[in-house]
Amino acid sequence: MQPSQWADLLDRIAERFVIAEEGRTELEGVPLSTVAFVEFEAPMGRVRLEYVTKPRTIGEHALGSRRIGGETAVQKMYDTNDLVSFLRAFRWDAEQGEWCTIEANALTS
Repeated sequence: MQPSQWADLLDRIAERFVIAEEGRTELEGVPLSTVAFVEFEAPMGRVRLEYVTKPRTIGEHALGSRRIGGETAVQKMYDTNDLVSFLRAFRWDAEQGEWCTIEANALTS
């Protein structure tokens, strides 16, 4: 998704629904990342859309030792010259008290 498409989507949402919250955050531990989000009330309930822009992941590097009790970690490597963007959709589940991912095929049926 391109930034212009995200802006168009925000305009269409503002025309049809009441926006409850809108903002921008960063992904923790990911350089040059942004998450623009909008929450609104739709016929299916409270919906949250996130437009994520981040550097492309080019690999992972495992860090650790063979000693008993040694710490291990996975360090991701990013290509800061190649940014990727995508859209994520969530629906609020009041019973569980958390956001549940909306799959793309659920939107078409």
